[in-house]
Amino acid sequence: MPAALATFCREVLVAAGLSEQGAATVADSLVAADLRGTSSHGVMRLPIYVERLRRGLVATRPAIRVRRTGPATATLDGGNGPGQVVALRAMQEAVAIAGEAGVGLVAVHGSNHFGAAGWFARHAAERGMIGLAFTHAEADVVPFGGRRAALGTNPLAVAVPRADGPPILLDMATSAVAMGRVMVARRQGRPIPPGWAVDADGQPTTDPRQARAAVPLAGPKGYGLAFVVEVLAGQLSGSRTGTEVRRMYDDLDRPQGIGHLLGAIDPARFLAPGDFAAGVERLAGQLKATPPAAGFDEVLLPGEPEERARQRHSRDGIPVPRRWRASWRRSAPSSRSTGRRRSRRRCYCIGGPAVGSSTWKRVSPGVEVNVRSPPWRCTTIRQQMSRPRPVPLPTGLVV
Repeated sequence: MPAALATFCREVLVAAGLSEQGAATVADSLVAADLRGTSSHGVMRLPIYVERLRRGLVATRPAIRVRRTGPATATLDGGNGPGQVVALRAMQEAVAIAGEAGVGLVAVHGSNHFGAAGWFARHAAERGMIGLAFTHAEADVVPFGGRRAALGTNPLAVAVPRADGPPILLDMATSAVAMGRVMVARRQGRPIPPGWAVDADGQPTTDPRQARAAVPLAGPKGYGLAFVVEVLAGQLSGSRTGTEVRRMYDDLDRPQGIGHLLGAIDPARFLAPGDFAAGVERLAGQLKATPPAAGFDEVLLPGEPEERARQRHSRDGIPVPRRWRASWRRSAPSSRSTGRRRSRRRCYCIGGPAVGSSTWKRVSPGVEVNVRSPPWRCTTIRQQMSRPRPVPLPTGLVV
């Protein structure tokens, strides 16, 4: 189930040099994205994370430094660490500051791609605070009226705590779509909807192989939001901005230099205890009670589709597409390369219950696939692994 996938990702990242704690943070973030159905920020990112760690472009043991700059503010030097590790530390600091001052803002520089922004905002909401997360990214979006990419997808997230139940979570790119979704379509060999991207000439395209840039959400409005996020996450933190940000997949000789802004707000500093939570529930109830328009079954709250996906995938398993096999195979060192005898046997069942003795097929050194696993779930993997760490990749984790 999801815990097995997180374990697999963690072990791959440890094999690439991360500490156990750092690897667990990154793995939890990736699996959380897949649970919510946002696979563009899930385990599909594992191969490039490992590649950049191996090349020394991301620090495996970053020296993170926090400096308080005022009663409600701080800066954080991420030491070029993994974005998830750096941004989580920043959000923890923002929550601590908000506990003292009511509001906490932490500007981050020296970081990298951090996955889904909502994961960090939710961290604050689960502690009773409104969580804010902003990040800029490599230039993948054309400005309104332009034909070349000049801004990132520049996501923002706001998580609102509730008295009972999961937070209400807005997690959105300021582009019409995150470029990760174009990458997913490219890997799956399917077209993208009109209005997502443009080609090298700035013309609309539905071919993900021809897509060179995304378009801003709602034209000038998304463009304006992207600019604001660029300023808050990039300029305010002293990071590179716009086209100066290094590309994660293409610039494999230098760090990205990404910045973030993480924030937390304590509602108790503004309203009497319980009033905020009651007001949120009242507003949510009004929205849910709105009669649905034609073609809709109900009105959903921000983040509700993703929360339902999280519950469904937690119960039924996380789909792992067949087309990820090749990239996953490259994500970890082979057992053969270590020269050690493979002696430890493990069973991973990603997305479904483990299957007992059945029909096994050897697909790579140290990896066997149970070919009789339920085709509507995922294939069970039996791995022989040596210590301290070769991690053969589960090329058969498929639906």
